[in-house]
Amino acid sequence: MERGDSGVDSISEIQGLQKGRAEVRYNQLRTYRDTWLERARRAARLTIPSLIPDSDEILTEAAQEQQLPYNGIGALGVNNLCSRLLLALLPLSGLIRLTKDEVAQAREDAMAVAEGTTEEALAAQKIEIEKTLALLDRAIERTLSTGSDRVSLFEGLMHLIVGGNAMLYRSATAMKCFHLNKYVLLRDPMGQPVEAVACETYLYASLNPKLKAVLDEADKLRGAWQDDADTTRRDNRRIKVFTHIKWQPGSDDSPGKVTWHQEVGGYIVPETDGSEPADASPWMPLRLYKIDGDSYGPGYVEWCALADLSNLDGISQAVLEGSAAAARQLVGRKPSAITSKEAYAKAPNLSVIDAQPQDFFPIETSNIRDLSVAGQKEKQLEERLSRIFLLFNARDSERTTREEIKEDINQIEQMLGSIYSILTVEFQYPHARRIVSVMRKTNELPDLPGVEPLINVGLAALGRQSDVERLNQFAILGLQAMPQEFSALVDGASYLRELATGVGVNPLLVKSDKRIKEEQAAAMEQAQQQQLIQAGMGDPQKLANAGMAVQQMAEGPPPDDQPAQPTSPEMQP
Repeated sequence: MERGDSGVDSISEIQGLQKGRAEVRYNQLRTYRDTWLERARRAARLTIPSLIPDSDEILTEAAQEQQLPYNGIGALGVNNLCSRLLLALLPLSGLIRLTKDEVAQAREDAMAVAEGTTEEALAAQKIEIEKTLALLDRAIERTLSTGSDRVSLFEGLMHLIVGGNAMLYRSATAMKCFHLNKYVLLRDPMGQPVEAVACETYLYASLNPKLKAVLDEADKLRGAWQDDADTTRRDNRRIKVFTHIKWQPGSDDSPGKVTWHQEVGGYIVPETDGSEPADASPWMPLRLYKIDGDSYGPGYVEWCALADLSNLDGISQAVLEGSAAAARQLVGRKPSAITSKEAYAKAPNLSVIDAQPQDFFPIETSNIRDLSVAGQKEKQLEERLSRIFLLFNARDSERTTREEIKEDINQIEQMLGSIYSILTVEFQYPHARRIVSVMRKTNELPDLPGVEPLINVGLAALGRQSDVERLNQFAILGLQAMPQEFSALVDGASYLRELATGVGVNPLLVKSDKRIKEEQAAAMEQAQQQQLIQAGMGDPQKLANAGMAVQQMAEGPPPDDQPAQPTSPEMQP
């Protein structure tokens, strides 16, 4: 007897359990989801068919026979794009920089100055804070490097490029990717997620004890699987586990929250519910392109390359089959030949057989030249798809310069700006806040008020790269226009601060203007003292008087109401 055949409709029939609506909502929302799923499968058939199989059952995917495309540039392009995006979204270092809110920091600095704190003390305090935050940044990078986030993100990027949609779940220890055929999603008119239901299929034997306990209790009341002889059959049964996720909107003071729980057999599993702030949600439904008013979006393959991939697949099939036919070697035999075809086929090389001239003759293919036209069109489509999938190929020339290659690579990176923009909002910031939230709960990070993670890569890196290029161009053009006057007209310290910000380095490494002036004054004083010593004023008293004179010159003339200090007799001419 299968689960659900007999009626257990009352909640009171299973003590302590509640009926759930996850499966009902999944079936209600999957009708619209399936239209996008079929579009994703069409794109997968031309790139990586096993990525989004035709069946929703994960346990039968391995047994399915996938029809491979006739050209592999789609799979190569998808892998190239995913690798680029992975290194851009989760690089090996420099992903997150903890920083304080600039407005709040300026307000605190103004209050400290009003209370009598000097600028030197504020600068020293900022340096100590930056050092502490840098140590915490390295702790976050160490956590990411030892986890499975990059593996699951690469899997999710494959589905985003091909199918356009995926959902990531970041637990306290690891990350998991839900494919489009494993979840349904509902968004509000502004594009924010409202509700999602994930459906996973497992064998009964692989379920955790909590899920087994609820399922066994329901099955007992239904009269199923009570005989010990059914144990093997029960262990091999496929069970659908549903996870119901809901987002609750927040206000100006509260970011809202996300709640979830698991259901099996139509009942809510106790102790599987959870709740987190919406800005640090472990559930991250992703899409590659946004369509206003829609809960899903198309993939990169459908958006940019589906037509060319479809045409290339047909032409590649024709070229392959035509080439195979042209390469086929057949020998014809006259019906009146005295030698049988069996004797001819079995005869060793250089053996002697009875035959008449022209009894056997080669059969030639007469339309081999027609393949050249298809081959040229196939090459054109491959070149166009190489540009679509950002497969960089340097210009084949003896005079290809390094600057040309660098410019091509920069153009390729900038083409990913539209993808960076949506993934920065829907993945990078939620993922960074989730990591920080988990590390704070486990006491790996202190809870510092006003400190938030700042993303340094992806779209932000493209903006900083453009700033650095403009700064370098400004310096080159300025030196060309005014080679002698440029260094005197430009504030070198400010230029270095802008350059440090552009390359992602802390601008506090550059000395402040006040410190630069103090060091210049000290150097000037030391130079003047050295000149006085060299002029023969080796007497200590004279040297002290010279020092007082230099100090008075550095401090400026005295106020009008204060008489000037008399000059030492030794210093008078």
